[in-house]
Amino acid sequence: MSAVDARRPSGAVVLAVLGAWIGAAYAAFNWGVYSSIRIQSGKPLVEESFGYEAVDIAAQSARLGPIGRLEYLHFQALDLVIASLGFAAVVLCVGWLASRLGLSRRSLISLSIAPCVMYSMEWMENALLAVITVLDQNFNPFYAVVASTATQVKLLTAAISASMLLVMSLALVWRAAAKPREASL
Repeated sequence: MSAVDARRPSGAVVLAVLGAWIGAAYAAFNWGVYSSIRIQSGKPLVEESFGYEAVDIAAQSARLGPIGRLEYLHFQALDLVIASLGFAAVVLCVGWLASRLGLSRRSLISLSIAPCVMYSMEWMENALLAVITVLDQNFNPFYAVVASTATQVKLLTAAISASMLLVMSLALVWRAAAKPREASL
């Protein structure tokens, strides 16, 4: 095994982390606190929209009430863990695909920028929304502007990351299909 192969994530590790992330996200968003919060809110939560303002956060906070805000705060903490798993899964997928495509280390670093920005914005958004939730109506409106901007950047870089992973996957499939087959007798 060469030094490059030793650093390459194995397919099993990539699939395990990817499966853990998808499973945790599915459970949290469909069976956990998140679905309860959405029901209490009666509307989609602010982080589900492309942009929002301080008044939108204040209205959501009022709809949730004190118990719902506490559940929302718990969800934000859980979402930090889910985002961390997502970050690991996406970066491992990028690394695995890049190694299979024979891309250079510089290319791998360049391809990892969008996922790094995406999850940095996710963590910032979660932290700010948690602070705003704790402060209730006494928050600085600038926090809402920063959280909304983080959400917008996160969604844009998520689209870029997903497109990049799709193109890399298709390139790998194309490469495998284009390999000459050995003639069998």
